Amino acid sequence: MDRTDTPSGTAAEQLRKLLKDHGALDLYGSRPDLHGRKGALRAPAKLCLLRSGITDLEAIEHWLNLKTKISPATLRAYLREIDRLLRWCWIARGKALSDLTVDDFGAYNRFMKEP
Repeated sequence: MDRTDTPSGTAAEQLRKLLKDHGALDLYGSRPDLHGRKGALRAPAKLCLLRSGITDLEAIEHWLNLKTKISPATLRAYLREIDRLLRWCWIARGKALSDLTVDDFGAYNRFMKEP
C-alpha cells in the first residue's frame, strides 16, 4: 500500500468525501460552470498536459494520486487546503478553479487571514 492509499481510500476518494461532507460536491454537481473544463486560465489544448475535457477536480485528483512519497500528515494537510480552496472558489466566488484570477487569489489570501 503506498502512502496515498489508506483504509479510507485513495487520496482522490478522501477529497471527494470531504467535499461531499461539506455539501460542496452537490453544488459542484449541479453547476457545470464550476467544472473548469474550459477554464479561462487553462493552457491551449495543444499545450495542455491534461487530457481534453478533464475537470479541475479530476486534475487535482490525478495530482494527489501521484503523491506517493508523502506522509499521512502531509496528505491530510493537502486534502484540508484543497477542500478549503475549492469550497471558497465554488461558494464564495462562484467560479471554477481554472477561472480564478490574481485578484481572486488576493481575496482568498484576505479570507484566509480573517475567515
